[in-house]
Amino acid sequence: MWASVIAAIPPAVSVSFLTTALVVLIAFRLHRASLLVLAALLVGIGWLGGLFALMHIRLNFLNFIALPITFGIGVDYAVNVVQRYLIEGNGGAVRTIRETGGAVVLCSLTTTLGYLALVSSINFAVRSLGWQPSWAK
Repeated sequence: MWASVIAAIPPAVSVSFLTTALVVLIAFRLHRASLLVLAALLVGIGWLGGLFALMHIRLNFLNFIALPITFGIGVDYAVNVVQRYLIEGNGGAVRTIRETGGAVVLCSLTTTLGYLALVSSINFAVRSLGWQPSWAK
């Protein structure tokens, strides 16, 4: 049973990422702004992977379950900023950041605090969603 669950994880994560990308493309009506949003998501995933490698954090079954949620959260911030920039038009970058930056930072902070709250769980599987470097066992 575990082997079939483990085998299903990469396709599930891939489908989740591709579905997220498709939703972005549809939401922006295939506008080039969708590429900015997807680029921001890819940069975020790259940073996340690099941070995992640097801190020796291994993914387990529950971590993989959290990846699709992380894709959705990660793309949401870029969608909000890029959509506001499209409304503001050329030259509206400063106003875009001024108007939406605080909300995006607040959302990021509450998400981060939510994941950090999992660290205090007595359940090791739940705790690993917030933090589990391989050297902390």
